[in-house]
Amino acid sequence: MARRSSSTRSRSSASTPASSSSSSRSTSSRRAAPAARAAAEAPEDDGIGVEGAVGIVTTIVLLAALLMMDYYAGTSFDKGIFF
Repeated sequence: MARRSSSTRSRSSASTPASSSSSSRSTSSRRAAPAARAAAEAPEDDGIGVEGAVGIVTTIVLLAALLMMDYYAGTSFDKGIFF
């Protein structure tokens, strides 16, 4: 296995000169970097998302459970806050 990796290295370095490939890579990455940063920083307006929806549904269900328990306590034991 060590022979394969060394032969692959020699092929890749022999096919293109190291100085020209590194300079072209750095030039192209410098040009693409501002565009990539702008795309990464752009806010996505997809709505509230799954986390927001779960939070809203959980809040509604907890409030409904609180009102149901208060209704039960008020009608059965006359100790409800709202009922």
